[in-house]
Amino acid sequence: MIAIIVGIIVIVCIAVAVAIIALGRNSEKKLAEQLELAEAYVAMDEYEDAIKVLEDGYEATGSEEIRKRLEEIEELLQEMEDHVMDWQDANLEAAIRKITGI
Repeated sequence: MIAIIVGIIVIVCIAVAVAIIALGRNSEKKLAEQLELAEAYVAMDEYEDAIKVLEDGYEATGSEEIRKRLEEIEELLQEMEDHVMDWQDANLEAAIRKITGI
């Protein structure tokens, strides 16, 4: 009877170990997929979508690699936004464009 119980415990432990290994592989695959998808969005200048994918990926995996890339894209987006002028006065905009030739 004890041998049967020990045998069942061993089988359960092996099943748990296999499941943990499979989850680890899926996490690595998910990490790679998240990064690839985010890079595809960046290539299409869809930075907000890339950020969303990386935020979801970071939440799911806790990956420092995803966190780092997320920060890089957020900084890039901020730099791009810093170079865009939001005109509040149409007359001022017209005058500056006329003077600068833009």
